[in-house]
Amino acid sequence: MSPSNPLRPPPPARGRCGFTGATGQCQNPGRWDRDGVLSCTTHKNASNPVPFERGQPQSTRSARPASVGPATQSSAPVSELFPPRAALGGLRRYPKSEETWWQKPLIECLPNPKPAELIILREEVQAAESGVWLNSRSTTTGVIDLVRHADGRLRTVRSALPAFVSELLSRLYRSTGLRKGAPDVVIWSDGTRTVRFIEVKCPHWDHVSVEQEIFLRAASAAGCSSSIVEWEFIV
Repeated sequence: MSPSNPLRPPPPARGRCGFTGATGQCQNPGRWDRDGVLSCTTHKNASNPVPFERGQPQSTRSARPASVGPATQSSAPVSELFPPRAALGGLRRYPKSEETWWQKPLIECLPNPKPAELIILREEVQAAESGVWLNSRSTTTGVIDLVRHADGRLRTVRSALPAFVSELLSRLYRSTGLRKGAPDVVIWSDGTRTVRFIEVKCPHWDHVSVEQEIFLRAASAAGCSSSIVEWEFIV
């Protein structure tokens, strides 16, 4: 019997994670906890895991990301809340480099090719703003450039985030229970202490994940401007 409910039969040891978002049910392997909640590691603390009932999961509920601050979360699709810039002004198009970096396709530019995230970062940063590409799960540093060293290899140049940006990222991760999902680009103003996020997507092979949707919604609820920029290679 379940330790927390002696009338409930013990659930099976594993199953598919019951978290559901705009893109459907999570496909990660899940594990039933002692209270009969089925979830994977990523969604262990999420708001809508499937509860155990009579040996079977109940019907899943719509995703309800954890709120950050008093703002009310919207149930509208992420494409409506954060419409891709392509819907407003067309895809951004760039020439493709023959080089790759960690199997990532690069955009041809001088003095050396760059990932799309760095190109869009440079295009988006306004006067009195700074920004980085969050290419890892770090909440304290980000990438500002990709340079070629003497050995011919391309390596990243990282920069420390200001304390208020780092604290915001950490708070959003804690509030959502996520371990990944922060948008690609974070831009901030030291003067106004405002932060905005940009998710960079090539629609031919990349789409917003469940974790990214949750993070975008939480950032919006926290008062941060969030958007999606779409791009493609010039054919």
